[in-house]
Amino acid sequence: MTLSKSQKFWLGLGTFLPAAYGILAAILFFGFIMTAVATESMGNDPDMIAENILGAYSVAGVAFWIISSIIFSIVSLVVLIIYIIHAVKKENISSSERVMWILLFIFIGLIGQVIYFFMHVMNSNNKEKPNQEASQGQLSTAG
Repeated sequence: MTLSKSQKFWLGLGTFLPAAYGILAAILFFGFIMTAVATESMGNDPDMIAENILGAYSVAGVAFWIISSIIFSIVSLVVLIIYIIHAVKKENISSSERVMWILLFIFIGLIGQVIYFFMHVMNSNNKEKPNQEASQGQLSTAG
C-alpha cells in the first residue's frame, strides 16, 4: 500500500497532533494544581481561593478542553485504524511482523505509531510496486 505525499503529511499530522495536545493538557493541568497550591499558601480565605481558581479556569474553558479531548480521541482512533489497515495491506511485511505491528499499535499506541511512521510510511517509495512487478515480469519472460 503506497501513500501520496499529502496522505503521508495528513497521517503524520494525525500521529503527532494528539501527542502535542496531550503535552499541552498536562501542562495546563499542572498549572491548575500550582495555582491552587499557590493560592492556598497565601493564606486567603476559602472563598477567595475558589474565586481565583474558577476565575482562571472558567466553565467555558473546561468545556473547551472536554470537547477538544473528545475530538482528539476520535482522531487518534481513526489514525490507529489507518495504521492497522496500512500494516495489513503492506506487501513487503511478513505475517508475523504484521501481527507484531498491530499488537504494538494496540498496546503502546503512539510510540508504535511513530516508529512505524518513520520505518514504513516515510521510507516507502511510490515506485516500490512497479519495481516488484517489473522484476516478476523479467522472471516470467526469462523462463
